[in-house]
Amino acid sequence: RATDWDVCATLEVPLADGTFEGSFEACTGEYWRFYVVTSHGGNKWVGARGIEFSLTGDGGESEETDESESESVESEGETDESESESEEETEGTEGTAGGPLELVSFSSETDGFAATNAFDVDDGTSWIAKGGMGQWVVLSNGAAATFDHVTIVRDHSKRIQTVRVETSDSLDDRRRATDWDVCATLEVPLADGTFEGSFEACTGEYWRFYVVTSHGGNKWVGARGIEFSLTGDGGESEETDESESESQETAESEGETDESESESEEETEGTASEPLELVSFSSETDGFAAANAFDDDDGTSWIAKGGMGQWVVLSNGAAATFDHVTIVRDHSKRIQTVRVETSDSLDDRRRATDWDVCATLEVPLADGTFEGSFEACTGEYWRFYVVTSHGGNKWVGARGIEFSLTGDGGESEETDESESESQETAESEGETDESESESEEDTEEETGEVVVGQVELVAFSGEADSFPASNAVDNDPATTWVAPGPTDHYLVFDGAGVQTLSQVTLQLASRRAKTVRIETADSLNADRRRATNWQVCHTFDAPSSGEVVEDFEACTARYWRLFIVDSHSANKFIGLVDVSFAGTVESEETDESESEASESVESEGETDESESESEEETEETEETEGTAGGPVELVSFSSETGGFEAANAFDG
Repeated sequence: RATDWDVCATLEVPLADGTFEGSFEACTGEYWRFYVVTSHGGNKWVGARGIEFSLTGDGGESEETDESESESVESEGETDESESESEEETEGTEGTAGGPLELVSFSSETDGFAATNAFDVDDGTSWIAKGGMGQWVVLSNGAAATFDHVTIVRDHSKRIQTVRVETSDSLDDRRRATDWDVCATLEVPLADGTFEGSFEACTGEYWRFYVVTSHGGNKWVGARGIEFSLTGDGGESEETDESESESQETAESEGETDESESESEEETEGTASEPLELVSFSSETDGFAAANAFDDDDGTSWIAKGGMGQWVVLSNGAAATFDHVTIVRDHSKRIQTVRVETSDSLDDRRRATDWDVCATLEVPLADGTFEGSFEACTGEYWRFYVVTSHGGNKWVGARGIEFSLTGDGGESEETDESESESQETAESEGETDESESESEEDTEEETGEVVVGQVELVAFSGEADSFPASNAVDNDPATTWVAPGPTDHYLVFDGAGVQTLSQVTLQLASRRAKTVRIETADSLNADRRRATNWQVCHTFDAPSSGEVVEDFEACTARYWRLFIVDSHSANKFIGLVDVSFAGTVESEETDESESEASESVESEGETDESESESEEETEETEETEGTAGGPVELVSFSSETGGFEAANAFDG
């Protein structure tokens, strides 16, 4: 296997049978790798009847020769840009591109409820995604377009609540943008019928309709119709269905406290001297009632069932003004992102049809008490809405929740002094909390030539149970970070400022890291802590075990990513015992047995070139001219199934 493949071209093969002809700018090399990045619909069987390279002199254009190209794309997410059923014109808006948007890709769909249904102008069909909130569709008409309005035709009142409208000027090879710009965030009320959402005009070639939350945490997200338009009236949203009040569906009870309207009519002054009382809530588990969060008892807790999207509604019977919330946690992972919302009225089920977002707070990963301040808001009803929990923890809740008026709105702080000791790392999906933690303890600069890099773990690709990513930075040789999967896992570090580093030290777990890249970035995406443009600083091969101290040409950046490309012998888990960075040092070999410890790559369909053998210098072969003068022969492959050998793709 080559340690450094140069990408010659990336081709998109449309969903169709027959022969595909792909042209590209001419490239020259002795070894050529045909690498299948994705299959349509995530098909688990990858392969081809024939693969042949040639030199035509017409590089740079690709075309599909099979006339059956117009077959529609399979689900799991991406619709083909080829001529298909989605080419049926829907009544749309002009935008600057002069045509309606067409579906490019989507997050998911359920059988019988395809994503294309949201754009077929058929009131009898709907798109319904699987997997709950965080679903999306990407649209484009092939050129930059300007819109300021979206029409959503709902097939069910609970399927959409909070929607982000996002734009991008480009997509990657998976038809996903690496950097979406948020154009607008819209709150869709709980009702059937049509919702008209207006916003400040935005321009982009690709538009993403992203469903952040559904009403009541409904696990079926979707719509009957979605249409963008340019009205010139951006900035205001309204509900157009006149029957909304009649058709309004409320989230199922699961537990609302009975306070008659006569009691709630008693007016009290909306100040911090008048506490809020529980009016309704999303859910609770046996023994952990919602009322526990308001009983001033440190021995009881509210724990909701059903994961994220849980809430409690509070009121003291009159308009109240607050700028602070105190959250007493019973577990560090139960609450991460919280929305504080207000409303002046509730429906007959004690739920508001139109919540105003007062503040969104990020609660760090820690036990104890969190103090959250925000700009003062006024409302008769207050909703404490848990958007996400740390690591996707399925048990959301708190020991205590209390609103107050301090006059110091706008700043949040963590009051528990023991926070750094109780800090737990976020579970998979991969993000560690920015709160005060052990990783925040500054590492002291050593005297002499080595300057220890002061970096903090802020994100990671994945982790296995009992092997969290935090183990890679705890300086404990008895703990290990392990991530499932044989390739492409990473750790992201924040230097809290610009750092110049030139050395990385890895304490290796057996066979869990082979090819390693050091990458840098100047900024991270705010909500996922991922950079949109990582620059490769250095690439090296690590031995199968032991310690490796790798020096590299100094790079300067705030954010650093340790990216493990693959593992030894295709080990199904990637991981490390510990990692640390340092500044400029003199090159020094720390592990004399490194070459002996290097394990050879096992077969699974490759010609056997162990690492120890590859370390012996081989005689240089004469370079051949990159022409069509001779066919290329199969050297190695990833895998094959019985009766379908890799050689079949080259047997004519």
